Amino acid sequence: MTGQSVPRRTLVGMALAGVVGLVASNSAVAATPAKTRLKVAGTGARPVNAEEMRAAVDTRLITELVLRLGKWLDLKQYDDAAITESLFVPTVLVGSPGRTGGAAQGIPSVVVKARKRHDGIGSQHAFTNVLVELHGDTASAGAELLATFVPDPEKPTIFSQLGARYEFDFVRVGQGWKFSRIDDRTVWRQDLPAPGRAG
Repeated sequence: MTGQSVPRRTLVGMALAGVVGLVASNSAVAATPAKTRLKVAGTGARPVNAEEMRAAVDTRLITELVLRLGKWLDLKQYDDAAITESLFVPTVLVGSPGRTGGAAQGIPSVVVKARKRHDGIGSQHAFTNVLVELHGDTASAGAELLATFVPDPEKPTIFSQLGARYEFDFVRVGQGWKFSRIDDRTVWRQDLPAPGRAG
């Protein structure tokens, strides 16, 4: 806005966001020499090299993948083969053998598990605190989940909730990433009142 100064931190954030966006759309970044330095003139920001920019892009893509998992469940997108295959490798493993609900291996089994838990109900999966660790063409991440389940979507005031911690493994596929493993542990839960009980 004319006549008003913009805080330096805001300018730096905007500029770096633009750099990261440019790298994301430029497939030639992998060929950029590691010693290349990009710096926002006059800001005093630390130089950023191509490897760091690639890591920033990968972290953003993986974080978005985790958020898309929640959307996949809430919107019942597991019946859309194209969307489902964009999320998971064919051999994806969900859950752990021996635990409640067991494990599902492979996309068809994962879809069956998702449908069993989410068909006919409303749900909202809110993932937060996604922390990504990159290992070349593989990666891992942890995240917190607040999930809300509404047995009758026509009665949104009746619901149950749980909080869980998730662990993910990923593999690079082309210019993006896909889930190779998903596991979770429930930390707390608030179930619906038993029939006939108030509250």
